[in-house]
Amino acid sequence: MAYFWFLSGNLQQAANKYEKCLQIYDQYHPARLNLASLHHQYGQLKDALFYYEILLQHRNFTERYAEEHASGELQYNAIKKL
Repeated sequence: MAYFWFLSGNLQQAANKYEKCLQIYDQYHPARLNLASLHHQYGQLKDALFYYEILLQHRNFTERYAEEHASGELQYNAIKKL
């Protein structure tokens, strides 16, 4: 659901949903990465760093997921330009 809000441009709602995911399960790293990305994208670097640093501490957050996320973001940006 959070990704739906992200795609629809309601970034605050998306952030709220990602935070809710982390309240339910604090090891859900895709939500943490998306929160970090949102903060980073909007110049909230201190907040972004907070989430990125947590991600770096978790070895189970694989390089494969990071690559998939980057790929998805590239596809989203390409579609957005159409």
